[in-house]
Amino acid sequence: MDYVIPPGNKFWLQNDLPSYGQGLTREERVKKAFKILNKAGYTWKVPPVNAAGEVVRGDGIRLPSGELMSEFTILTPPADYDPLRAMSGVIIHEWLKEIGIPVSARPMGFGSMIQKVSHQHDFDTFILAYGRLDIDPDWMRKFFHSGQDKKRGGNKAGYHNSVFDRIADESAAAMDKEKRQNLVKEMQSIILRDLPYIPLYTPDLIEAVREDKFTGWVETLEGIGNLWSFCQLKAK
Repeated sequence: MDYVIPPGNKFWLQNDLPSYGQGLTREERVKKAFKILNKAGYTWKVPPVNAAGEVVRGDGIRLPSGELMSEFTILTPPADYDPLRAMSGVIIHEWLKEIGIPVSARPMGFGSMIQKVSHQHDFDTFILAYGRLDIDPDWMRKFFHSGQDKKRGGNKAGYHNSVFDRIADESAAAMDKEKRQNLVKEMQSIILRDLPYIPLYTPDLIEAVREDKFTGWVETLEGIGNLWSFCQLKAK
């Protein structure tokens, strides 16, 4: 998954934007990461790509200022709450370690994690998921508008971009659907460029129903177990 809007929400999805690392091997991804960081002024005691162009395990990364990079933490829910998010933290931790970035994955109780992320804004990075997002993507404005960068606000990443704010406000007020579609796609382009969030995956939703016993099932983006189904179900 490369975009903040789920792939099934096709009307609003801007799916022709460049994808980070698409089609690259693991080695090519390391080399691309090294090139980006090196160009930005980062240096290593042991670079993850040596003079011969071979990928090795990096070590001793320094900031453009010359200071050693401090370790940062990836907060995740525990594996018994959400194994996918917990494992994602471990995998990302290992990948970053390969290029010499000091990082640790820290599973913690979900309630405590929400307190740190949403209420205290006390974190380096975190992995969370959003379920049952509205088909109308006005939630993008709530997630990324600078006005939502506050305690208990939707902008957990603390993202500020005045251009995004203006387009998001214009989108919220737009009455013409085609115009609003274009504005929402502009918003996605900005988010993909600035990356306040990095989308990781969207899981498949598999639901089993008894079509031999009941009629009235209604398929939606949120699955078949929805209010419309429950309102219309009838026994055969």
